[in-house]
Amino acid sequence: MKRIVVLSCNESADYFFYLPIVEWAWHKLGWDVAVFAPEGLELPPKQSDGESDVYYIPKIDGVRSGTLAQTVRHFASNVLPKDAYIQVNDIDLIPFKEWNPDLNKKTIYGWELTGRSFIPVHYTGMMGSDWYDIMGCTGDLKADMERE
Repeated sequence: MKRIVVLSCNESADYFFYLPIVEWAWHKLGWDVAVFAPEGLELPPKQSDGESDVYYIPKIDGVRSGTLAQTVRHFASNVLPKDAYIQVNDIDLIPFKEWNPDLNKKTIYGWELTGRSFIPVHYTGMMGSDWYDIMGCTGDLKADMERE
């Protein structure tokens, strides 16, 4: 089964600076990578032979680019395969060891770190079809993000 880690960034070099090494690490561990970035942002050069798919984050008036970068990950199933395991992750978290969640279950790693008061934006994964249903996706990425 295809495993896709979803990374996103805004224009802040503090975050997209990490993309090449994080992308390389996920590819090394056998994951595909989907990167969501603001349109027109020049991403750093790739550090691996693996190809990552790049998608553009829709602009929404009155919403900060950092908020859009976090929100888009939850709606990635609008454009990613429904039959793949999709895991959202922070662009500045580098995996140093194998990460093999049970692909038949929904995974919320680190929930205890938030006191179970909110679901963390990293290491949360499930089938693309589950993301699509749970997030109420319609196939229109921008409209779904605006709704939320």
